[in-house]
Amino acid sequence: MATIYFIHGIDNEYILPNIWVRESRENYMELYFIYMATLSEYNYRYGKIHGSSKASMILLRPPKNLVTSKNTELVQSIPDYCKVKNDPISAYRNYYIKEKKDFVSWKNRPTPEWYTEELT
Repeated sequence: MATIYFIHGIDNEYILPNIWVRESRENYMELYFIYMATLSEYNYRYGKIHGSSKASMILLRPPKNLVTSKNTELVQSIPDYCKVKNDPISAYRNYYIKEKKDFVSWKNRPTPEWYTEELT
C-alpha cells in the first residue's frame, strides 16, 4: 500500500493527536468526522476541493487493530495557557484569540460572536 502523507517534524503538536487517535475506534471516527467537516468548510469557503480529500474513502474504515471502547477526551494540541479541561471548543477559541489573531479569517462567513466579543 502506498503512503499518502508524511508527518514533517516530531514534537507534541504531532505526537499527542497521533496517540489519542490510536486509543480507540471511537476516537478515530471522531477525528474522521472532524476531518470531513474541515473539508466541507474548505469547500464552502474557497469553492474548491482540498487535495487531502482524496484519502477520505480510504480513511472511512478505521484500522482493524484499534480497540472498541468509549471515546477518550479529545487531545488539545495547543499551548497550556489556552487549554480548558473537558472543553476543547473553548480551548481552541482561546487559542485562536491569543495566538492566531493575525492569521484568522472567515472567508464567506461572518466573524463569530465569540471571537469579536473577546477582542473588544
